[in-house]
Amino acid sequence: LQHQLIEHLLLAAAGGLVGLGCAWAAGRWLSTLALPIPRAEAITVDPQVAIFAAVVSVLAGLLAGLLPAWRVSRAAPRQAMGSARGVGGGANPRAATLLVAAEIALSVLLLIAGGLMVRSYSAFLDRDLGFSPDGIFVADLELSGPDYDSADLRVAFWERFPEEIRGMARVQSAALAVEVPGADRPGYGLIELEDRPALVQPAAPYRVVSEDYFDTLRLPLLAGRDFTGADTSTTERVAVVNRAFVETYLPDRNPLGHHFRSISMELDPQPIRIVGVVEDLDTGAGRETRPATYVLYRQTTYWSSILYLTARVRGDEPLSFAPAFRERLRELDAG
Repeated sequence: LQHQLIEHLLLAAAGGLVGLGCAWAAGRWLSTLALPIPRAEAITVDPQVAIFAAVVSVLAGLLAGLLPAWRVSRAAPRQAMGSARGVGGGANPRAATLLVAAEIALSVLLLIAGGLMVRSYSAFLDRDLGFSPDGIFVADLELSGPDYDSADLRVAFWERFPEEIRGMARVQSAALAVEVPGADRPGYGLIELEDRPALVQPAAPYRVVSEDYFDTLRLPLLAGRDFTGADTSTTERVAVVNRAFVETYLPDRNPLGHHFRSISMELDPQPIRIVGVVEDLDTGAGRETRPATYVLYRQTTYWSSILYLTARVRGDEPLSFAPAFRERLRELDAG
């Protein structure tokens, strides 16, 4: 009995170790690929998963070894020598038949689950994001220190920074944003429309961007215009909204020229005129259906410390642009 149990436990432990090794190697391999999976670089074997796998391996070894060991312990010596060759070699084939049937059923369930997972992942990759992610390079930048201790100094840097990046060899377009699709957690502003005294629901994501942001993402402009260099801190405040904003708040009216205020996202909320409408954006959890507003960073300077550079670069590997970008950034920011 002891010999049978030890044999099955050793086999189960070996299988568990091989499985954990394959999982670890697969995680390392996936982390090196440029897959459209959030935090793909963080894929690893969690200690809790390893402990669970070890427990399951031990239980599997016990379950697989107890029945034949018990049968061997009850059989006569000659019968034990014959039945030790396998579970199916004894006088009770029904148990062996049920065990084989259970194994086949579990294998079929695993195959079905694996197929459904592959199908779901394929559908996830093929979904319409509302923009084109191919060739997008993103860098998170923060301005700090005495060279950027005022909003005017920070805005002055941001004004020339995208233009300098656009002049680099591989860059097709570049823009600034406080958030980027798939990783953004924007604030939500309570909207007050000019002809409605009460706040309207639901609250709308408040996204701070620069001109050329929609062109860089290739987010379709459905009506009106994009932000331009003529929109400054001293001109009328303007905004671009998404399709859901129009369908929710202004379903029967032309949104262009309409004014609103974002009450909870601004220190001194001022009327903002809608100058454009863009397509809804998939933020990573399915196609966005809630209203969203885009405002110009130049007109909301208290958001000017931390911004993402979003650039569309030529080539199959956007991350390979990182060394050249860092070098250019060091040249532009001597401090």
